[in-house]
Amino acid sequence: MRERPLSQNIIKPDDPILQYVTNRWSRRVVQPMLITLLITSLYAAIVTLFSLIFSEPAWLYMPIFCFFVVLEGILTTLWLEHPNQRVTDNLAYRGAELIVIILVTRLFTWSIGNSFPDWTLYQDYLSNPLLLMSDNLFFFGLLTLILAWVRSISITITFSQLSVNWVEANFYLKPQRERNEDERPFQHNRTLLVKFYFSQWIGGGIFLAFCATISTFDLTPLFTGFNVFAMTRLGLQPTILIAMLVYFLTGFLLMSQAKLQAINDSWLHRGMSKSKRIDKIWHRSS
Repeated sequence: MRERPLSQNIIKPDDPILQYVTNRWSRRVVQPMLITLLITSLYAAIVTLFSLIFSEPAWLYMPIFCFFVVLEGILTTLWLEHPNQRVTDNLAYRGAELIVIILVTRLFTWSIGNSFPDWTLYQDYLSNPLLLMSDNLFFFGLLTLILAWVRSISITITFSQLSVNWVEANFYLKPQRERNEDERPFQHNRTLLVKFYFSQWIGGGIFLAFCATISTFDLTPLFTGFNVFAMTRLGLQPTILIAMLVYFLTGFLLMSQAKLQAINDSWLHRGMSKSKRIDKIWHRSS
């Protein structure tokens, strides 16, 4: 009879494995939502600049669409990491996913811009697909959307590597003499992963601050008549102010999650016992 995987076995509430493994609530709900808000807030700052440059209010609808694109990318990443999906061709799946994003983005930008083409133009689009990229809303919106989508996948993978899984906890909780070295799981350097996330977050924060500074100027004269001296000062855009608050708040919460997962890994490898209350106190304090 084949033994069931560890994750499918019945785990008792007092099992020591639960002290170190990142719970499903954090991995499947909390972290995906925080990452989605983090990336969407950064995207909102960028499209706010585009709305000022091109004087098109339709840009301000793009963060709503970005929220769902980023969330889809995160949930797909978690789904592809499941052991049952190891036979799935990730590259082909991501390619198909990207094509769908491009098509849906094209329809969405037509919708918010009230610019659905006449039926007579569809033949031109089929003969020359580059015509689909002819408007600024779609071209720059799609370009920044893809960057946001890729960044969300990267951060999700980082947090997946940070989390302590069932196999890892089960191996290191065994006495040294009972461990089979052939079954030793791959160990990620979680300290470097925390530093990597921190650098990504701070880098995004610097870029967000740059966007906030640029948004205080009237950019239209710069891109129409190339007259720097005709630029005037505006107030800080409310969209960017909200984006900054959301970005740094969610970034701090994710940093707290990353540090906790790195500490769990350290305690596990040192054989230190962990109180059940630590996670609750940690999240409450953060």
